[in-house]
Amino acid sequence: MKKKFIFISFCLIFLSSLSVGLISNFLIRKMHKEDISNSLKNTGKIATKFLENESLDKNNLFNLVKNIKGHTNQRITVYNETGIPIADSHNNSIILKEKSILDNYNKFFDNNLKYVLERHYHSDQICIKIFTEKISSNKEEYFVSVSQPLEDFDIFQRNIFLIIISSVLISSFFVTILSLIVNKKELDKLDSKITSMEQEIIEKAKNLESILMNVSEGIILMNSSTKIIEINDFAKKILNYDSKINQLSQYNFFEIISKIVELTFKEQKPLQIDTKYFENEIRISTYPIKNISNQIIIILTDISSIKDFEERKKAFVSNASHELKTPLTIISGFLETISLKRFKNETQLFYFIDIIEKEVNRLKKLVYDLLSLATLENTYMQINRIEELSTKKIILNLQKIFSELILEKNLKVTWNYEDKEIFINFKKEWLEIIIQNIFENSIKYTPEYGAIDVKIYIENFKMIVVISDTGIGIAKENQNKIFERFYREDLSHSKAIEGTGLGLSIVKHMLDLVQGEIYLESEINIGSKFIVEIPISSIKNI
Repeated sequence: MKKKFIFISFCLIFLSSLSVGLISNFLIRKMHKEDISNSLKNTGKIATKFLENESLDKNNLFNLVKNIKGHTNQRITVYNETGIPIADSHNNSIILKEKSILDNYNKFFDNNLKYVLERHYHSDQICIKIFTEKISSNKEEYFVSVSQPLEDFDIFQRNIFLIIISSVLISSFFVTILSLIVNKKELDKLDSKITSMEQEIIEKAKNLESILMNVSEGIILMNSSTKIIEINDFAKKILNYDSKINQLSQYNFFEIISKIVELTFKEQKPLQIDTKYFENEIRISTYPIKNISNQIIIILTDISSIKDFEERKKAFVSNASHELKTPLTIISGFLETISLKRFKNETQLFYFIDIIEKEVNRLKKLVYDLLSLATLENTYMQINRIEELSTKKIILNLQKIFSELILEKNLKVTWNYEDKEIFINFKKEWLEIIIQNIFENSIKYTPEYGAIDVKIYIENFKMIVVISDTGIGIAKENQNKIFERFYREDLSHSKAIEGTGLGLSIVKHMLDLVQGEIYLESEINIGSKFIVEIPISSIKNI
């Protein structure tokens, strides 16, 4: 009887450990693959967008995909219309070794696959790969594949199985020993240990329930009669859950998910749809539970921020392409005019050259600002030096750089500052760029004979910079947008003002990296006030 009791206990422990391990491994692997797949698709969209908008020859394709890979750490390969690789971000010598993969490409879209798993061509490493739709550029068709190895996840998966096997072996050893020495005293101890284990399992179950209740995704376990078996807090908020109503079909939300739920039960395979529910974009993923055909798991993910980010990326690519195309078109047009000698005299020729020079400088500034943003987005602030800076020198530098612009527009500028030596934990050039960008904007958007006030003072180990102007102002509803890339206030009298639209975006990135803050107060036709707070390490009086 005692041995039978021990054997049953062992079987229960073994089956519980194995079931939890297998279910956890299945869910984690599925979600991990889909997350990688979505990331690969986003990278593919960016790559194809550049190929569509950039006039690149084949020699530059490698540099393009290599630059994109530097930001994503994913492998990008470009193929011609016959499926032959012509550029690869990891190893461009692939173009001499690979055969056509057109059959694989066609199978990917014919079978409506989300992704494919394949072994790397020169190793046993498993990779997850997606293909993009074909695009046309320079009268040729291309398509792109993006891939990423699953090496780290495979290691993680092996560790899970090792833990499961170790748990089973330890349990077997424990039961074998008990079966040899069991008696009443040992049985009492065993009972105590089982009670302790039971309490531990209950505690772990509570911890798991706590995790599920606090994750930022809605989780619903339901059966084929739409009865809600388990539901977490996030899902309760989406459903407006009432504990007295335990049938999912009685909630309005069920109208949205009824078809995908029906298909999941019918086909017994995971499905996913994106839909709008009130003001939020919701991704609905359904997973049938293996060997339990009448139950499925529904995962609800609020992807509003992801959708917004994707829209911002699309807008950025579109705006960047437009901003690059405009000066290039002007330069190309005037160079053609000059090469065909379609100018009346030398004066007109120099006029054309001045325009070309102006557009070249504009293009250089745009490329410099884009590179600065890219660098900032991949920079992690490290405090590794102390630099000294004088508030007086900051003011004198502003006066020197912008004196001609101030005189040209007859602006009245007042300067108020505490004459201090300050010490900062980052490059002083960053501080100068932040202040110069804001001050330059005030000059640009302040009409002739307007006024600008600059104040610099120290307070609570922060340098406070306040720049006020009597310019055109910024509408209240647009004030949160001014730090977005390429954003410019859409006023008729501001459209002619030159600029890349990246200055304040650079300022915001720099301030975020140095733990600084920026605030804006502005009214249309009255003016704007920018308040910048920058942390400093120490001060000394002059």
